[in-house]
Amino acid sequence: MKLQIGNLLSWGKSGTKLKEDTKVYSKKAASKSNHLRPLSLRQAVLLWIAKQNPTGIGINVPTRFSKFQADVAAFWSSTGKKKVFTPVRTVAVEIRFDREECWPDFSKQQGLLKELMRMKEVKRDLEETIRREEPEFKDSDILFNEYESWQYKNSKNKKYQKCLRDIEKVEHSIYKGSRFERIRSAHVADNLYIAVPEGVIHPDELADGWGLLYISKNLSVKVVKTPDDKECSDENRLHLAQTISASASKYVLYSQGINISARGGFFVTLPPHRRHKTPERLEI
Repeated sequence: MKLQIGNLLSWGKSGTKLKEDTKVYSKKAASKSNHLRPLSLRQAVLLWIAKQNPTGIGINVPTRFSKFQADVAAFWSSTGKKKVFTPVRTVAVEIRFDREECWPDFSKQQGLLKELMRMKEVKRDLEETIRREEPEFKDSDILFNEYESWQYKNSKNKKYQKCLRDIEKVEHSIYKGSRFERIRSAHVADNLYIAVPEGVIHPDELADGWGLLYISKNLSVKVVKTPDDKECSDENRLHLAQTISASASKYVLYSQGINISARGGFFVTLPPHRRHKTPERLEI
C-alpha cells in the first residue's frame, strides 16, 4: 500500500517549471515572513502533517544517532492480513529560520548556489528535449498527463547525463558533512522536506530529492517542490517509527509532572500550569 503524502504540484517529476504565481526567493518576499518565530514555524509544520492523519508524529527525532535529529518526523501505518500495524510511509522535515541556517558556510556557498540554480535550469531544458526526442522514457502506467512521470536518468542524451554528474558534484561541495546530508544518508524517511518562511530559499538551491515547504505569516504551508520517493526499507521505517515514539515519551512524562534529572534520576512535580486565559485562536 502506498500513501500519497502532500499535494501534486507543477514542479515535479514531469520536469515542468513552477507556476507563474508561485513566489520564489527574493529579499522582499523573505522580509515579509522574517517575523515568524521558530516555534511558529514548527507549529505550522506540525499542523500541516497533522492534517494528513499520520499514525505518529514527533519532534527532535533521532535518525540513526541522537546527534542528528529531524526537527519533525512522522509515519503512516497500514494493517496487513494479520491485522498488525506496519509503517508504510515516513517523512522527515528540517525547519530553517533564514538562509544562513540552510548551509554550513553560507558566505562561501553563494557562488556555488548560483551555479547550481543555473545548472538546474539547463537540466530542465534538456529534459524538455528528452520528452520531445525520447518519448519511450515516459511512464506508461500514468493515466493523466498532469501526473506524468519520466525516466530521465535512462536517457541516452550525453549532455543530460553530464549535466546530472555536474549537479551531483556541486551539490556534494555544498552539502558535504551538513546536517541535511547526514539525515538523508540515514535512509529512514521516504520523503524529506525543508521548511522555511515564504521566499527564503529557491527550490533549485536544494539538493535533488528534497522537497520544499513555504510557511506564510498566517502559518499556512505551501508545497513548493515535491520530494523524490527515497528507497526506504521496512526495517528503516520501523526504526524511525520507534524513535518517534521514544522522542515523544519525555514530552508525555513532562506533561504529567514526571521529570528526569541531569543524572538520569526521576522526580515528580506538579504538571505544568494550564492556561488560565483562553488564548487567541488562529484558524488555518
